[in-house]
Amino acid sequence: MDDKEIIQKAIEEIQTKTFGVTQQFLAIHEIDLDNVDKLRIDREMQDGTIIVYFPVKREKFSFVVYFDTTPEVGVRFVGTAPYVSVYFRAASSTLDFLELAAYTNLPNSIGWNKGDKRRTGNTTYQFSCIMFEPNPEPDEFEDNWWPTYRSGFDQANEPIEFGG
Repeated sequence: MDDKEIIQKAIEEIQTKTFGVTQQFLAIHEIDLDNVDKLRIDREMQDGTIIVYFPVKREKFSFVVYFDTTPEVGVRFVGTAPYVSVYFRAASSTLDFLELAAYTNLPNSIGWNKGDKRRTGNTTYQFSCIMFEPNPEPDEFEDNWWPTYRSGFDQANEPIEFGG
């Protein structure tokens, strides 16, 4: 079954509200159906489960429809998925922001140079930093975790501390 068919079946659950959870959820939340062609569909489950993540208007979490694929495709259950944001940070007391960025091909999310003024207070940063959120999509925590990040770095001349 292709993505369009899976999305259509997930939308049918939202419209028909066959599960009580769907009914209760939609009584207080609104699902954003404006960009259904850009929905995250997870087919990585070993048991063949397919997961469709719908954004919820004015919220960070997602409404999720889980499908069984054997013996036939059908909705198994519905629920919510929390907003999981995992960042990786590389810091240096000698390299500046652009030099740190040169060590990776990952798009950076935020960063600063040593000596830049902090957003709050009247102090400056004592180190340069670059931060990444390579997978900002809704996903399982395990799929947002650190092996993704480490693979984006080359060998550095100074130690780069990997960790939270």
